[in-house]
Amino acid sequence: MKNILLMISSKKDRELISKYLESKHTVIIPDSPDDFENTIIDDTSFDILITDIQSLSVHRGRVKSLKECSAPFRVPVLLTGVSKKNKYEIDFFKDIIDEVIFFPLSPAELDIRLDSLFRIINLQKKAVIDPLTGVFRREHIVKRGREELSRMKRSNKKTSFGLIMLDIDYFKEINDSYGHHTGDKVLKEFSLRMQRCLREYDIIGRYGGEEFLVLLPDTDEEGTKRAAERLQDEIVSEPFYINNNEIALSASFGITSCDEPDEKIQDFIKQADNALYEAKNNGRNQIVLEK
Repeated sequence: MKNILLMISSKKDRELISKYLESKHTVIIPDSPDDFENTIIDDTSFDILITDIQSLSVHRGRVKSLKECSAPFRVPVLLTGVSKKNKYEIDFFKDIIDEVIFFPLSPAELDIRLDSLFRIINLQKKAVIDPLTGVFRREHIVKRGREELSRMKRSNKKTSFGLIMLDIDYFKEINDSYGHHTGDKVLKEFSLRMQRCLREYDIIGRYGGEEFLVLLPDTDEEGTKRAAERLQDEIVSEPFYINNNEIALSASFGITSCDEPDEKIQDFIKQADNALYEAKNNGRNQIVLEK
């Protein structure tokens, strides 16, 4: 089931749409929905936004910001409650709306429009998500790093973010001993363990075969080191149980902290990668800070 946020100023229309959707999807209605001028969209815990002209007029800036900054996917917006006689009203919102349903609303047409938006979401996922591990592809994690540098540059306060490059130790031996199918399952479980011990807004990408890159927004050098220690403990504290096999794993970590938004993201990745190389040369299963 998808999460759909209803930001509809008309109580009658809101209840009508909600009643139709709730059997198929999870419907989210903001607090004090009738006071739509004071409604605050404070997260992206929804897949699609359904709104009307009145609400979108008030929240145009916030919705546009969500679409530009929500990661990894551009939040689809479905506009409803517009009369075909007044369709010129949508011109001001062309840059942020993805689908329009004209008045009167038809449940069948609503299904068609939602299906179209779900296809957009699925295409976005295929473009940025590694199908095996469920984390970001290499290209997208690098893109997110550039975006983080851009965000730091726009910020009024001094901030930083951490980078962790980690590599599963002796992964080739797992493939050789147990087969590639087991190796794939190890990578999936490894990714799940990383997600389990990091913050919701930390960013994980598969950088290579068994190599991962983690971006830690608003994190200094000491915070980056603590995050790497949590990851290390999560990996080594309990064996991986795959296909009735008990597999003990460890990983090597190279870490750095970025506080210079004018630099290039590839330079910081290179620093973390150099530290990772040192960790592996020094015996693996350790954390090395880039000097």
